[in-house]
Amino acid sequence: MEIRRSSKNLLLSILNLPFKILIISFLSISCLKGQDLHFSQFYQNPLNLNPALTGVFQEDLRFTSTFRQQWQSVPVPFTTFTGSFDTKLSIKEISSGVISAGLILNADQAGDSQLSQIQIAAAGSYAHKLNKQNMLSIGLQLGISQRAFKTDDLQFANQFNGEFFDPNQNSRERFDRTSLIYADLSTGFNWHFQTSERNWLDIGVGLFHLNEPNFSFLEENDIKLKKRWAFSGQGLFKLNEVLDISGIALYNTRRSANELVIGTGIRYYLKKEDFSLFAIQPMLSYRVGFNDAIIPGILVLYDSWRFGLSFDINVSDFKIATGGNGGPEITVQYLIKKVKPIDEIKVCPIF
Repeated sequence: MEIRRSSKNLLLSILNLPFKILIISFLSISCLKGQDLHFSQFYQNPLNLNPALTGVFQEDLRFTSTFRQQWQSVPVPFTTFTGSFDTKLSIKEISSGVISAGLILNADQAGDSQLSQIQIAAAGSYAHKLNKQNMLSIGLQLGISQRAFKTDDLQFANQFNGEFFDPNQNSRERFDRTSLIYADLSTGFNWHFQTSERNWLDIGVGLFHLNEPNFSFLEENDIKLKKRWAFSGQGLFKLNEVLDISGIALYNTRRSANELVIGTGIRYYLKKEDFSLFAIQPMLSYRVGFNDAIIPGILVLYDSWRFGLSFDINVSDFKIATGGNGGPEITVQYLIKKVKPIDEIKVCPIF
């Protein structure tokens, strides 16, 4: 099942929605007890997947952005955007490892109430080299989040006078606040194994919301954002000169809410040279849990660019409302490799 941002308990505690919206909200939210952002291309969103993946890539700088729309065919669609940047820091005193840092911006909005979340977070990691093939990293992420909603487009039972809906009638609803800000702390560990550019494996675990912040809109309520564990694995393995096979897996768990995604892909190299790359990688994933979704996708690698496109095909009971259209997701990634300076200047003799 999908781990989403809005819990049933939170919405029902702050909004007295009419019957139609309540039914739709129940169908789409009641079994989704998480509150986090959700990406089908999690393998293209390392900083949201695990803080310990900050800086774990071959190049020196990485820019990533993802745009996702979900359930556009029902009245409670989700629109999500994320952008991140991470880089390795050059510290000569640390010869056995690498320190990396990154920034994340997440934005999410859903429903008639325009329930939104905006998060800005800083991430840092230290990767310790065990040997030429193995590296262990630990990461930390500290973020500030704002959650907010609007009441302009909401309808309440008290605004029905028995014959018709009167938007000017007092709803008699009390809102202590329609916006709140809280701090969020997360951490993670990752094992990176690599024998070559086309043979590598990452296995890690992320622990999010260590401080379990209160994110209730009612001042007298203390609704905690519970800890979430994210176990992930991804790898690439060379088959021959022009083909690689990839594997991805993610298991999210928070109390009684669970999500399992497994997938694979085949990477075909149309061009592979020292300074030029062109490859396509068809992907197919499946989100386990109430037979939730089949996720076909494609990843295109062109020089320093990575373009990802996927589409959730909903196969759960909710497909009655969605028509099977879970939603598209687009990811763009740009990698930069710095030119390494010469350590010592060699003076050539003049003849």
